[in-house]
Amino acid sequence: MVSLKLAAILLIPSVIAGVVKRQDDSQILAYLDGECADALDHIVPPDVCDNRFSGNEEINSIKIPEGVVCTLYANYNCQREGPKISGPRCFELGSSADSYQCARSHVNEITHMMSFSEITFFLYWDSLYI
Repeated sequence: MVSLKLAAILLIPSVIAGVVKRQDDSQILAYLDGECADALDHIVPPDVCDNRFSGNEEINSIKIPEGVVCTLYANYNCQREGPKISGPRCFELGSSADSYQCARSHVNEITHMMSFSEITFFLYWDSLYI
C-alpha cells in the first residue's frame, strides 16, 4: 500500500510536466512548401493572426499540433471567419485562406485537468485506508 502511494506521488511531477509540455507544443509551424517538409518559414504562437503573404514569400502550409484548432480567414487581417481546422495535421492553405489564427482547444485542456484531478482523488482515497 505504501509503495503504491509512493509511486503515485512520484508520478505527479511527470503529469504536471506533461501538461506544461502540451501547452508549449501549441505553436504552429508555417512552411513555404505545401507539405510541411523542409521549407520552415516561421513559428506562429497561439492566438496570433498570421497573414500568409506577410514576408517575401507565400506560406503554403501550416503544421497544426494535437489539441489546437485553427480558424481560416478570407482576408488578410483575420476578420472574415471561414472554416476551422483541427490538429494534428499538415494543412495546405492553397486558395482557402489569406490569414489564419490558431488556439488551443478548450476541450483538451479540460481533459488534461481531469486527469490531474483523478490522480489527486486517488491519493486522497488511498490515504483513507492507511
